[in-house]
Amino acid sequence: MYDEPPKRKKGQRGRPRKYGRKYMPKRIAHLKRSMVTLPLYGKEQEVRYRSKVLMAHFLGGRLVRVVWCEFKSESGHWKKAHLLLSTDAKLTPEQIIEAYGERWSIESMFNQLKLSWCRVPCDYIPKRSYPLFRTRQILNDWLTQNLEEA
Repeated sequence: MYDEPPKRKKGQRGRPRKYGRKYMPKRIAHLKRSMVTLPLYGKEQEVRYRSKVLMAHFLGGRLVRVVWCEFKSESGHWKKAHLLLSTDAKLTPEQIIEAYGERWSIESMFNQLKLSWCRVPCDYIPKRSYPLFRTRQILNDWLTQNLEEA
């Protein structure tokens, strides 16, 4: 992750820089840390984060909103920092954290789908249609669970 390159001075020779200074842990530690309480994973969760709009080298220099966030554990200790990225640099850090939190239920559904396809099929379901049957069943369970929570 890099800053945007500095503006060229008039008459400056040489190739223009593609990236600015690299963001290393020391520079990240100097960013302002904010604390908020957000509704995540079905409960109110305390989160502290640092955020900055930077250029992502692995995306060809595209500007991204980078959020380093830490969650408070049940015992009151801060967990290890997670790095979240958004290609929509206009989103606030809180919106990005909430969006990742909402993704969790979808990720667990895909994990259930993946695991269920490895199970031995029941006798009453034809072997070739078992994956389709399990997919429908898991999607139905997931939708029912999310509609009850809403």
